[in-house]
Amino acid sequence: MTEEIEQNNQAGQPRKLVKTLALSFACLATLCGTLIITLRSELLDVDQIEIRGLTRLTFNEIVNSLEFEMNSRLFGLKISESEEALTNLPWVEIAHVDRSWSGLVIVNVRERRPIGLALSAPSKWVLVDRNRAVLTGPLANPGSYPRLSGVRAASEPGTFLEEDSGALLAILEAVPHELYENIEAIYRDSRSDIRIRLRTGENIAMGDDSRLGAKVASLATMVLAVQEEELREVIIDVSVPDLPVVRPRS
Repeated sequence: MTEEIEQNNQAGQPRKLVKTLALSFACLATLCGTLIITLRSELLDVDQIEIRGLTRLTFNEIVNSLEFEMNSRLFGLKISESEEALTNLPWVEIAHVDRSWSGLVIVNVRERRPIGLALSAPSKWVLVDRNRAVLTGPLANPGSYPRLSGVRAASEPGTFLEEDSGALLAILEAVPHELYENIEAIYRDSRSDIRIRLRTGENIAMGDDSRLGAKVASLATMVLAVQEEELREVIIDVSVPDLPVVRPRS
């Protein structure tokens, strides 16, 4: 009798296993079906786009450059492609796109800061930033930014100036704000040495591209000394930053 009961139990075990597996597959199928329905529902769509960091660019300019739009699926959203497309805009230096499963997409943008004007053609000035990026086409009213010359001409917006302008832009980035505001022009002369013309009349000889940090520090000190002594129409020579010289302009 005992042997017969054991045989019945052994025979019933495979049936229980089959039932358990069938139930598990049914639960899994239900879960997958629910997930698919959720993914296709409006709960996981882009419901709102928030853009931060805009100063010159408009909301529409940013949105139109994204590789997705409102009501796009959050899954498979083209994040990296959108960031790359945004940084192709002349004014965008850095772009970062974040999505939230609530349906909110946040676009953080850091715009380029114009630092000077460069020639694109005779009497045609365009804005450039510290990294040599060309930000605009020719401007009808260029404004009072320092003007670069004696370097290769600028091309279209979104391109970069040639490397010969790099030292000039580095100087504009490094000088104190008060001195920057006083710079009318910065240029390379016929020997490719760097020179600066101030709005207050002083001319500065910077020499070649070497030791720019030391030259900027020496220049800032010498300009203050010259202005305190009310000297006019002079040349401040910091080409040897340890031995700066002030001489009358001939």
